[in-house]
Amino acid sequence: MSVGRIFIYAQDGGGARAILPVVRSLLKKDPEAVSVVTHLFASEIFQKCGFPAADLSKVAEKVPLTPSGARRVLEEISPFAVFCTTSNNGQDPSNGEIIRAAASLGVPCFAVMDHWKGWSRFHDEDGDWSYLPDVLGVIDEVALTRGLREGIPPARMEIVGHSHLEALAAGGLADRMELREKWGIEGENVFVCTLFTQPMREGDVLSPLLEGERLKVVERAFRILEDRMKRRGREVVIFVRPHPREMALFGATYESLPFGRQETEAPSLDLAKASELVLGLDSMILYEAHFCGRPVLSLCLGAGAGFSDKPEDGPGFLPEAKSLSDLEGFLEELDDKGPIPGVGRTAHAIPSGAVDACERILQRLCGGNSLFPKEVRSIAK
Repeated sequence: MSVGRIFIYAQDGGGARAILPVVRSLLKKDPEAVSVVTHLFASEIFQKCGFPAADLSKVAEKVPLTPSGARRVLEEISPFAVFCTTSNNGQDPSNGEIIRAAASLGVPCFAVMDHWKGWSRFHDEDGDWSYLPDVLGVIDEVALTRGLREGIPPARMEIVGHSHLEALAAGGLADRMELREKWGIEGENVFVCTLFTQPMREGDVLSPLLEGERLKVVERAFRILEDRMKRRGREVVIFVRPHPREMALFGATYESLPFGRQETEAPSLDLAKASELVLGLDSMILYEAHFCGRPVLSLCLGAGAGFSDKPEDGPGFLPEAKSLSDLEGFLEELDDKGPIPGVGRTAHAIPSGAVDACERILQRLCGGNSLFPKEVRSIAK
């Protein structure tokens, strides 16, 4: 692969989408200045965009990366700086090992956090900030405050926005009717709902969302939805979109369901834009749908329904259903004669200028400037 001044690494889907506009801008300005490596779900996303990227399995001797394997990758490329995503080290530590290897080699590292949660990915089991980059780009003041609360030094974080969510908030639903027509859905009388699933963690074990008691509860939720919409004379179409990790771990998970139909081919965002209601737990697609102006409801139904009773703390932007009664109350707001929650507004403003903000940090890193005092930089080593 080519050797560029900036080594770009992307692993998870959410992170890949967050940095794609930045990578696109860098490639336009100087394609020879960057070396791009992708892994797991990010590989498919970069391929669809036609970006020149090498799969990690073709670059490294072994994946997931070990500490020594990550060092070898960076030593071979010898970049001025690393620009990367962030990821859960418990499932695949490659992203974290790239960040840690950069610190050990003295290569400045800038990583973008694409969500408001997931701070455990930056420290090891002993609580040390082993996987914290030199510069951690966070979305906004909410994320910055959360990082400070976790104990991340303020000099190690900068607000950079989120280029993908920024574009969605600006673009809205311009292609909504065209997307509906693609699936043969004509007219506004058809109520489209999409459920985005995600695997449930029980200890160290992952399981599909729609099984056992959880499946029964979600089925009851959809019966409530269908009954209410049919009383209004509306036809209901339900799509179920499995999480990529569910498909990777469990295959064609939801081919046979007592409601709706599984959809794995259409882009997740297209399904969200075409929907009158988006359901899920707390995956990134719910936030994407929200900033597009779609009504979104997070199912936080608790341990009694088979869901986690201690969900990871979200930023509080999405309305939550902690019971089926909450769902019924939310559906009451979806009245044909009244405003639809979320349409034309968002509960939270995304900072603008994310691409420029990221490029300014990279220019600073590649300019050879020392960003932080040695005693602060050493925390990541």
